[in-house]
Amino acid sequence: MTTKTEEQMKSWIKAAFSSARKPTEITRCPCEECRSLQRFFSNFESDTASVNDLRNHETLLIHGTAEAFRFFLPYFMIASVEGLNEAGAIPDLMLFAISTDADDRYRTGLLAASEIVCVNQFIDFLVASGDHSDDEVSAARDSLSLLEHK
Repeated sequence: MTTKTEEQMKSWIKAAFSSARKPTEITRCPCEECRSLQRFFSNFESDTASVNDLRNHETLLIHGTAEAFRFFLPYFMIASVEGLNEAGAIPDLMLFAISTDADDRYRTGLLAASEIVCVNQFIDFLVASGDHSDDEVSAARDSLSLLEHK
């Protein structure tokens, strides 16, 4: 992917999620891992957080509240666009979080239509990178299509 296309993707992500607001409740339980996530993301500053910071706290995609998922998802997406190799398992965890949410919509239920379109564009980016299985991508797309018809 060219730098121009990467910049376009980052702009689309920022625009699509611009109405998401930082949540006060970030995690769903009081376990040590969730308390650690709560501490990190309560003090989160997008201009100082690195891909490595996000990679070290990627389990928020699973353990976060629906509001936290919606607010922080674009930062994980942008980190992946900026450095897919450095992002490690972040893209896979995003696909997993989206695809396993098909039944209860806990994480994805707050996504707006424009955000769903953006996530699908991001999945196109992942497919173009050639680093994700058809099953992962298909499951995530199926889950998102259910949201489009809610």
